[in-house]
Amino acid sequence: MKLEPSQRPNHRARRFSIVSLASALMLAALAPVALAGASPTPIKFDYLQIGSQCVYASANPGSSVELVWRAAGGAVKLQETQVTGEFGDLYYCSNNPSTVLAIGDRLRATDGSIAHRLVIPELTINVNRVNDSLKGRGPAGATLRVECGGGPLPSFEPCMWRKLVIASSEGKWSKIVPWDVIGGSMFFVRWKSGSGDIVYAMAITPYVTVTLGQARFSGATGAGRTANLTLADATTHAVKASASVVGGPSGGTFSGKFRNMVGNGVAVSPGDELSADIAPDADMIVPDIDATASAASNIVSGRCFDTGRSDRLVFLHLFRGGEERGWSLEGTEADGTFAIDMSADGFRNPVNVKVGDRILVQCMQTGGDWVQRNIVAGE
Repeated sequence: MKLEPSQRPNHRARRFSIVSLASALMLAALAPVALAGASPTPIKFDYLQIGSQCVYASANPGSSVELVWRAAGGAVKLQETQVTGEFGDLYYCSNNPSTVLAIGDRLRATDGSIAHRLVIPELTINVNRVNDSLKGRGPAGATLRVECGGGPLPSFEPCMWRKLVIASSEGKWSKIVPWDVIGGSMFFVRWKSGSGDIVYAMAITPYVTVTLGQARFSGATGAGRTANLTLADATTHAVKASASVVGGPSGGTFSGKFRNMVGNGVAVSPGDELSADIAPDADMIVPDIDATASAASNIVSGRCFDTGRSDRLVFLHLFRGGEERGWSLEGTEADGTFAIDMSADGFRNPVNVKVGDRILVQCMQTGGDWVQRNIVAGE
């Protein structure tokens, strides 16, 4: 009797099943041996940003890990024990804003059987917005990665630029950025140890922001650097007020208040001569800003006056109840005028203007500096 194909013995399938079964049995027999000989996950520091209050690490899931964080001189900054999460993650954060990661800090993490140590290396980054360049220091001969972060203006996509640099025998490195860098742009430099630890340093491109009618100012310079600013009378050139502030450890941000010789605050006025040593092109004659906002039409209109440094860009921020509810970023006309419907489509977060809303009108200057004025929306 001749068998139909469906009735014939499938010797090939049978041989495959026997081989598969044998392989499975062999793997099952070897698995306990492999697991028994597997080494535990080493402790490592996954993300350490100089100037940050936090230490991030990883170890075996469910393990208890003690961190001892000391300053270069030996003083304990933080000592804490945590149990790792499902993915072995750990993070230790100081409640003291002045307790931050610094060059030379010594970290020791142990789960009782494994101890891992790291000394934060010298790692710095500075941005030159005039030459569109980065430079800094790192461990001699080390391969470092530089990359861009966010900027002062909204964007649809994050910056993806990354490059490798090698620190010289003297620990110096530099890199040209292939675009026009403006104040407020962030850049990072990363160092990775042989054990997989990762340390970052961050810099914000220097800039200064002043507010018409107020003495307060803000901006960024190099981390730990002193920024010196002065306001002078445009006619007599006599100094009206001055200030010296130090850039913070993470990015070099600062804020301060213009004061006269007797310590009183001095508000910024249109026409003031502003001098700032944060960048060679930061000095300016402070321009005026004229703006009004209507709740009936949802339109904010006005003019960013030009004293020689206008970038013809206006950035509007609408605040209600102390929270930002909407914004709009647009170019101005050639004479600096603008009329923006805050509820319309465009490059903005649309919002309906209501009576009493506070609107911050920012006029950008070349280089990435800002002059701004607060207004209140009317009917």
